[in-house]
Amino acid sequence: MECALVATDAFRHAERPSPCASRHPAERAHVMRPHKPDRWKGCPMIVHVVLLRPKPDPDPGTMEALRSALAALPDAIPGITRFAWGPNSSPEGKGQGYDLGFVMEFADAAARDAYLPHPAHVAVGPLVRAVAAEVLVFDLEP
Repeated sequence: MECALVATDAFRHAERPSPCASRHPAERAHVMRPHKPDRWKGCPMIVHVVLLRPKPDPDPGTMEALRSALAALPDAIPGITRFAWGPNSSPEGKGQGYDLGFVMEFADAAARDAYLPHPAHVAVGPLVRAVAAEVLVFDLEP
């Protein structure tokens, strides 16, 4: 079955388009609608959400090094289809101090599983620990 997922422009921070989104070029400006499960059919992807509760006064240089290292992962590790990074912008006030986060989208669970022990991913760990007091990871299989 062909994937029915539609990508958002805001989510497309990596150079590589999602294999699911590339099948729907006319719909790329539309918003993902997870409340419509049929739009996700045929997409064996994993959305890897990582939320960071920054340490007080994190070093800006270390913060930039972390962002750069994460942004380089799609080129270093096969199967990462998209990457986005940024501060919490929710107006709900329910972030519980998780003020920074990033999202990696993987082609499938096998790509995510290969990413976890990959040396390029492991090398990012010390930067995450230097910046974050706490980390929350949530993997979604739509």
